[in-house]
Amino acid sequence: MDAPEESVEDEAYTVDEEDIMTLSAPEPSVANNTTLTYCAHVQDYGWMNPVTSNQVAGTTGQSKRVEALKVSLTGELANQYDVIYRVHVQDIGWQNWVRNGRIAGTTGQSKRIEAIQIYLRNRADRVKIENVDKTVSYSAHVQDYGWLNAVTNGNIGGTVGQSKRMEAIQVSLSDDMLEYGDVNVQAHVQDYGWLGTVGNGQTAGTTGQNKRLEGLKITLTDELANHYDIYYRVHAQSFGWLGWAKNGESSGTAGYAKRLEAIQILLVPKGGSAPSNNYLGINANRKQAFISK
Repeated sequence: MDAPEESVEDEAYTVDEEDIMTLSAPEPSVANNTTLTYCAHVQDYGWMNPVTSNQVAGTTGQSKRVEALKVSLTGELANQYDVIYRVHVQDIGWQNWVRNGRIAGTTGQSKRIEAIQIYLRNRADRVKIENVDKTVSYSAHVQDYGWLNAVTNGNIGGTVGQSKRMEAIQVSLSDDMLEYGDVNVQAHVQDYGWLGTVGNGQTAGTTGQNKRLEGLKITLTDELANHYDIYYRVHAQSFGWLGWAKNGESSGTAGYAKRLEAIQILLVPKGGSAPSNNYLGINANRKQAFISK
């Protein structure tokens, strides 16, 4: 059975509307050595080839809707500025802001983009990476309950003792951290195996298909990965709490047809000590983070 095409939902990145109006333009000498590159996801065609400044992304004369976009800078300006953008999507409205080549819009949902906003932000205005808000939040989609309220920093997401499968998860970083990178999540799903990687605030797994999560991989990207480790452990059917995995290692099971029921996620300074086996008073039943046949 083929895996479903993942949908791309809101990715958290916030900005005050008044700030957009007061941003200064880059120096002409820098702007002249820069290329704006953008790529459109088009009805029936999927992702088309990237194009550059003043070229057309999408189609004309074919009545095909644009469903998603990626926008990025190259050249000198890319070292000094972030390009930040958001889109207004059919039936959804304005999505949250994304930046630097991340996906805005949806795929696999047959929804058109109806409007877009784009601006540049000077990287000198960022909070220093050692001072960022280190909150990581995550919400589990659980059998019979749907999306549960998000929890943060090592607290339990999902359920324990109720024999309920986790079907999907969304992991989000603070706005401060998103200035320096992203979080990527990959889900191992019943009948499908490992699905494609999704980013901050996006859905890893499936909803509405009654498919259990069986495994997860979570990583940080870019500068964040050089300053922090991301740790996570899961509660798996029949096995209980497994050991901690980190930085893209597999967590869960494969080949046993066992559901994930709960998860803990937290950040640790790069090279710091791993969370304890009884973190927050929750004892792991096994040291292994991933059990496979």
